[in-house]
Amino acid sequence: MPQGDVRGKQQALSGHRWLCTFDFTSGFYAVTVAEESRPYTCFYVEGRGYFWCIKMPFGLTGAPSTFAHMTGIHLHDFLADGTMELFVDDGASADDDFDSLISKLRRIFTCIRDRGMSLSPSKSQFFVTDAVFAGASVGPSGVTADHAKLTAIVDWQPPKNALNLNSFLGLTGHFRDLIKDYAKIEAPLRNLLREVDLPKTYSKTTYRRILTNHVLAERWTDAHTDSFLTLKTILTSEPVLRHPKWDGTPFIVTTDGCQEGFGAVLTQRFQTVLPNGRTVEHLHPIAFASKRTSRTEEKYKPFLLEFAALKFALDKFSDIIWGFPIEIETDCQALRDVLINDKLNAAHARWRDSILAHQIVDVRHVPGRLNVVADGISRVGEGSPRTSTDGSTWTVSEDWESSLGLIQDIFQIDDEHTALLTRFQNEPLFLEVIQALLDLDTDTDSRRLRRAQHRASQYMLDKCKTMETHHRARTTCTITRRMRTSDGSSRTRAPTTQNGGHWGRDSIKIALLDRICSPHLDQSIIKAIQECGQCKNFGGKHLHSLLDPITRRHPFELLVGDYLALPKGKGGYHTVGLYLDTFSQHAWAFKYKTAGSAKTTNNSLQQIFRAYIPPETFMSDGGSHFDNNDVRDTCTSWHVRTHIVAAYSPWINGLVEGTNKLLLHILQRLCAPDLNDADINAATWDTLPGHWPDRLDEALQALNTRILPALKFTPKELLLSLPINTNPTPTGDATEPVEPDAIALHLAYAAQQCLDGCDAIVAHASKRKAAFDRRVQRTKPGEVIFIPGSLIQVYRSDLETTLSTARKLLPRWSQPRRVIERIKNSYKLATIDGFPINGTFHARRLRRYHLNSNSQLALDEGRRAASENAWIDVADTD
Repeated sequence: MPQGDVRGKQQALSGHRWLCTFDFTSGFYAVTVAEESRPYTCFYVEGRGYFWCIKMPFGLTGAPSTFAHMTGIHLHDFLADGTMELFVDDGASADDDFDSLISKLRRIFTCIRDRGMSLSPSKSQFFVTDAVFAGASVGPSGVTADHAKLTAIVDWQPPKNALNLNSFLGLTGHFRDLIKDYAKIEAPLRNLLREVDLPKTYSKTTYRRILTNHVLAERWTDAHTDSFLTLKTILTSEPVLRHPKWDGTPFIVTTDGCQEGFGAVLTQRFQTVLPNGRTVEHLHPIAFASKRTSRTEEKYKPFLLEFAALKFALDKFSDIIWGFPIEIETDCQALRDVLINDKLNAAHARWRDSILAHQIVDVRHVPGRLNVVADGISRVGEGSPRTSTDGSTWTVSEDWESSLGLIQDIFQIDDEHTALLTRFQNEPLFLEVIQALLDLDTDTDSRRLRRAQHRASQYMLDKCKTMETHHRARTTCTITRRMRTSDGSSRTRAPTTQNGGHWGRDSIKIALLDRICSPHLDQSIIKAIQECGQCKNFGGKHLHSLLDPITRRHPFELLVGDYLALPKGKGGYHTVGLYLDTFSQHAWAFKYKTAGSAKTTNNSLQQIFRAYIPPETFMSDGGSHFDNNDVRDTCTSWHVRTHIVAAYSPWINGLVEGTNKLLLHILQRLCAPDLNDADINAATWDTLPGHWPDRLDEALQALNTRILPALKFTPKELLLSLPINTNPTPTGDATEPVEPDAIALHLAYAAQQCLDGCDAIVAHASKRKAAFDRRVQRTKPGEVIFIPGSLIQVYRSDLETTLSTARKLLPRWSQPRRVIERIKNSYKLATIDGFPINGTFHARRLRRYHLNSNSQLALDEGRRAASENAWIDVADTD
């Protein structure tokens, strides 16, 4: 949807006495997504299945133009006759006569109400002289730059020390090619920096400390003031500062976040024709933004600071860049990786989703030493106290709704609500609660608004009454409207599930309580869920079994193994075989250029067996690289017993997974020592630098020589029986024959150390088991034991990480299977027809299969149970 000549729209509104601007809200949700396009909005909810959007969500490339098309269709008559101007979701009308403008507004508002659209009261201005429309200030004097976008430069106070001055000159120097005689203008300020006495070699911390201690108060003169003000004026006026152009040229948002504040600059590429006819391209600033961090934000980790800075910049510049291509520049490599990564935790996903509501076409990493503009703006308040106008009184929210007015912005007029507001007009506390319940955003202070919403959660409105629903204790207030039978409520639940999603018992109950009152509502909902085909196919796993920790008394009693798939590194290595001694926690790692196989497993095991001793038992999962004849033959030749456990079993994952995480952490530290803690914590195997094979042996050495907190020994000491806290052997005794008593004493030390380690291991395992078992018992249904003959479903863990579109839509839970035998926390299964299934299955991947009462399978199971009971009766009679 073309936006037209934006500059022409702004000029049409300028030069008038009165100006009114308004902003649409909830507009995206008013647009219905075409049925053939809904599959493209499909998303997956863990434990619930796949859903798609019926209403248009934020984050789609064509969303702004679609919304602009919708508003253009409904308001085209007013656009044609000049009653108003429209730019995406910004509307405005101007006139020199008050009554004439009132008439225009009445026509516009009537149309908006009739078409079912809504406006945001907090973002609307009526009968003002100057206002901001489409990113520029419009008024009687014409179209000028929006001064709110320039406060970061205009409000920059004269620097108090050399560090502040260096930040300012870094900002201005970035645009020196746009400023005529820049070197001459900045010379007095540059001379001040040359007076700083720096050593020949220094670190970044030393450099910042010396510049901070170099105070400028006694050296500052009128010449410096003139130079400082001249540079500020040039930066905030043409030809350096330019008006945005909306011809498809991408906007460039450069941000930086530090503990002191956030900084951002909005630029765009402009072409200039030189006198010789040659065309050159320059980056011109369009707007600047800065904010001092709040007390909450200054506690953020560096990674979240960069996220918040980017969110702040996009919110600040949204009236200019919304709906147009954007290029992001940041000096945080981890932030760039997160923005292009689809697998995030919940906290990072919220920040990313709020950012991706914009049309981002590129994300670039800029080294910190080159990011001088945003870095300088972010440190403008460094060393000075916080004020009420520097942005430190509010916190950037990770939600995109908070900045776009999609929550609590729907304004309605109701006689009952008006009477209620009048009644409590002298009671500020209750007035805030009522306004929050009515979704009236009369307060622009986000902190006060959140506080009022929190209080409002304890109240409800019933006609002209304000009723307290609960205080501290968590209860639910419902109004009985009509009675239905259990069957009726069960039938009602089906369309509710289809329209609103398969969200489980509690969410469905909340949706039905306003319409249904039934004494057996819970049972009806549970029955409907058990008979729902989609609910049987999808859903999360449960903790069905108690923890059965594995402990051993001496080294090489049990060896476990697993494979890691890593990014392709130096030399072509991309697979690591990791093996762990259960008693000592000593690890061995072998890197390979091929995927795990019987050959690589045999090679790894034989190296361990030859260099040390073969273990009593080798335990692994049922993967083809472990469960094969070649590996079994190798273990048999070394007199090692093989033990295959259920796939995806925590017996293996729990023993090796912790070592995997430690190995990743150590490799990241060794490969990239300059990364901060936030980047290290956000690292995954996929982000491991390519030269990790060179550091693998070093990481393994660090892993095996660390003191285990729970055991108080290192893996090497436990594996090799190296006694600690013993006196060193005198040099003279080293040449003499070893006495039997010395050998016996050493063996006693080693045996006692093994016993101490074993005791610590058992105590640590007991604590883990107690904590885990409490967690299982708190969940529903707690510990579950599947008896032989019962029907269950098996969770397909292989679908969790699939990249195939077809496989993503497959059911997560299998067809019904029958339990044959229980082996501790695992089970052997068979098909319905009685054919055994290879391998064992852990209880975490199983759940009961609920039969539909009228299905053929239910009838067959009933006849089967009857025949078994009859056979038992005959056997008892005999």
